[in-house]
Amino acid sequence: DGQSTGQLASFLRTRLGLEKLTAGNPHLSLLHEMELGWNAWGGTNPGQPNAFKEMAQPGLNLRHRQLWAQVALSDKASLKAGFQEIKDPSGLFLDHLGGGFSFTYRGSGSESSILVGQLPENTLEGLSIGDDNFVTDSLIAGGQFKLMGQISTIDLAAYFLHDERAIDRPLDLATFVAGFDAELGATQLWIHALGQYGTWANSGIGGIDQNIAAWAAQIGITQPLMNGFWSVRGLVLSGDDNYDGNDHQGAFLGSGKNRSASKILTEDENRDRYDNLDERMATNLGSLFLNTAGLAVLDASVSLPVSNQYSQSMVVAGGWNLTPDNALGHQFVGTELDWSHTWSIEDSAALFLTVQVFQPGKAAAVFVNDVDRTATETIYGGQLGFQARF
Repeated sequence: DGQSTGQLASFLRTRLGLEKLTAGNPHLSLLHEMELGWNAWGGTNPGQPNAFKEMAQPGLNLRHRQLWAQVALSDKASLKAGFQEIKDPSGLFLDHLGGGFSFTYRGSGSESSILVGQLPENTLEGLSIGDDNFVTDSLIAGGQFKLMGQISTIDLAAYFLHDERAIDRPLDLATFVAGFDAELGATQLWIHALGQYGTWANSGIGGIDQNIAAWAAQIGITQPLMNGFWSVRGLVLSGDDNYDGNDHQGAFLGSGKNRSASKILTEDENRDRYDNLDERMATNLGSLFLNTAGLAVLDASVSLPVSNQYSQSMVVAGGWNLTPDNALGHQFVGTELDWSHTWSIEDSAALFLTVQVFQPGKAAAVFVNDVDRTATETIYGGQLGFQARF
């Protein structure tokens, strides 16, 4: 009761792209994306004098995000290899950075792609190349077809995952995605439906196999309002039945990503702090999240400019689980209110302030709280940031 958390930090994300031109067209492309940070001002000290010894405090953190090369096989076909974005049309199942090969063919009004890759997993196989193997890896393969019209896009995709992250418990999962996006003038509409089917060997009580049958969906609309816009969005992830460890597993295995505008119930797109409730309430299975209680999130938002340099936006969101018996009989996850202010200093720089209030429900408390799993104290928060783009 009365505890607080907070941090001042900075980060820099850069993308370096190189292109080799043949007859005026890109023939070979290379992309390197890296991130310097997240660097906490109160804990990072890059000015320490020990140039050749271990530092007493951490220095600036650096991590590489993407590194891939793409070659044009013809004016319609291309091949990409390396660490790249691996994402399905909805982002609900796949929205990762991982290594792979992807082949893309662009026809007249359509686009087809095939992916073979490897998702990050956390089973320690050793620190050197000689210690690594393909025994406990998470392998992904799939294809996507996109049909593009003048005002709409239809997506169809299928992916097949073989995951042996858990020793002697291999997971074989097929995920099918159907999506529809439309732009009617300034109005945007989207809907995605996903189905999952597969087998999780030796994962049930007594080492029985579990048959997976799960689903997910999201829908949203954005429309202009004066000089701004309003939006309504919904998200549903299926939950399991009331009998843990039986031969049926009905909870959706997802990426933890979606198109919701909420910043606490789901990921905060300003900066992902990995504390959003849809992930904290779920079990982390390597690169995927599994919430046996399921989840539904509904949000409404409005954004209006006050002047040429100042705008405001507000988001109201609520969350519920679908199987209360898997959350000690509770269904209400919580209600969220975000009030954001943005001051544009120039076209490429802005200062933003967000005030947040979250009233958690007991369905969130049973998963997140460490001591009292019935406590539902109101949470207040704020974000202040400066963002510059080059």
